[in-house]
Amino acid sequence: MSVAFGSEITSNNVNTAFMSRNSDTSTIGKVDLENADAISGPSITNLQAKVNGLTFVNHSVESIANGAELSMTATQKTIGLQQRKVQSTSGVLSLSATPFGNVGGWIDGTTIKIMGVSDANAQTLIHNDNNYGCILNGNFTLGRFSTIVLFWDESLLRWVEQCRNS
Repeated sequence: MSVAFGSEITSNNVNTAFMSRNSDTSTIGKVDLENADAISGPSITNLQAKVNGLTFVNHSVESIANGAELSMTATQKTIGLQQRKVQSTSGVLSLSATPFGNVGGWIDGTTIKIMGVSDANAQTLIHNDNNYGCILNGNFTLGRFSTIVLFWDESLLRWVEQCRNS
């Protein structure tokens, strides 16, 4: 089944040619938009997840104790762009040397923006050249409106600083 070259893209054409249906029914699982032309590259198996990953997902302010990690769920790890806001539980404290944990599971290239929300209860991000640590241009204290952008490099197993402001 296919749509002839130059045909108008209509719901009827798409449903008939690609979904093999002419009535509104539920689709179970993922619709695989495979491209049979080898020059065009691999198929897109979850287009909506890819589109969702193109915008930053904002999280509420997190108060973190000394030496603790930012909260991350498996779902949050698979989102390509995140924006997090942090403050300490009391005074200027340091995040864990592995601020996102030491299990991994992030998509290669995941980008996280972290912004501090308090000068009195600031968090310090520590340079740590070990697996799951952060490669920084020196330690960075996240006071009010201070921001740092990190990306995950799967081959290095490290978060790498992209930019910062203070």
